[in-house]
Formats: sequence, C-alpha cells, structure tokens
Amino acid sequence: MSKEQQSNVIHLLWSGPHKVDSFKTNSTIDNNKGVYQIYGTHPIYGRNVLLYIGKTNDNFINRISAHDDVWIKYEYDEVTIYTGTVVDEYGEGVESEEDEKTLIDRAEQLLLYYCAPAYNSNGIQKLKITEDRRLLNYGKIGSLPTEVSTLWEKSKVWEKFK
Repeated sequence: MSKEQQSNVIHLLWSGPHKVDSFKTNSTIDNNKGVYQIYGTHPIYGRNVLLYIGKTNDNFINRISAHDDVWIKYEYDEVTIYTGTVVDEYGEGVESEEDEKTLIDRAEQLLLYYCAPAYNSNGIQKLKITEDRRLLNYGKIGSLPTEVSTLWEKSKVWEKFK
C-alpha cells in the first residue's frame, strides 16, 4: 500500500455499549473525542437499531449530554451509545490534534454516507466524498461493518455499465 493510500485509511477503536446515565460519569471516556453511535427504538426499523452517528471535537460526555437534553430523553426506550476514538495502525493515539480532528470529520462523513442512520437524514443529502477512503473499525463496533470504503463505488468497473 502506498503512503498516499495509507494516509486515507482511518482506524477507529470503539467502546460500548454505554447507557446514557452511566455514560455521563464514566471517567474512562471523559476527555476523549471522536465519533459516536446512538442505538435505540425506531417506530419503523425496530428495537436496538442505529439511530444516529455523530462526532465531537470537544468530549463525548458534553456532546451526549447536549443530545440528552434535546432528544434522547424523549426516546421510546433506553438508548445505548458506542464511542469511537481515532488511533493509528498500531492502536495508539494520533500525534497531532489537527490530524485527529480531520480524521474524526472524515470518519463521520464516511459512516454517515455508508450507514445512513434514520436520525441523520438531513446531513446525508449534503455528503459528497471525492477521494478514496477506507475506515477500519475495531473493538465494540455495534452493528457497523469492520471496514467501510469508497473504493467499491468509485471503481472503474462501473464504467462498463454506463
């Protein structure tokens, strides 16, 4: 794999599931930032389904608390949350805060594009990913696939079907 291809590979290490009440006091994720998934009951799709994917460049507790104040507390059933932090190919943290922010943004975009959760419908229509990207998910990933990429959709094979 070339250096350019490697730079478009994002690694996320997931933890969860976390309940909202215990999530707010969980010191192991207190200052972490990254991407998160919220699972709950949807009137059409059923119970324990992926409802929302989001990101935070602040910390998970503040972001989830904001969601709880606005909409989580009104959900049909209790929700669960998975948190994903950006790591390098060895499972270590990313050195640069600027790189981490960029990778968090790209990971969220790719997951939204691929998974299209019901509560993210407004943001999905605006997504346009132009470069090749691969996202590898590790740990407690919920219902996400282990790998998400743009490579299949952007393949030259599709030119034969035009």
